[in-house]
Amino acid sequence: MEAASEVLVRRGSIASRLTPSGARVFSVRFSEPGEKRQRAIYVGRDAELVRRARELIGAYRERERQVREVEAAARFTAASGALLRRVLATRPRGSATPGES
Repeated sequence: MEAASEVLVRRGSIASRLTPSGARVFSVRFSEPGEKRQRAIYVGRDAELVRRARELIGAYRERERQVREVEAAARFTAASGALLRRVLATRPRGSATPGES
């Protein structure tokens, strides 16, 4: 699953199906970008393994969310710095403290 982590973040899920014998089995399903065919990693019937697979996909998604959040904060910081430089560049040169004559 680690090898497919990039894809699982956006296009992965846990799917279940009934076998001909009536047993419910689970798999991690995903599709590569640009491919129409889905791929599957068989998980089986073990509830603990299914829980761990769900947690792992959740952890991948959380890591991706944190990366996006850091990128957004960096963009905000860069934009704020640019705005501050423009404000300071247009400020009249004179007294350092407001209200002084």
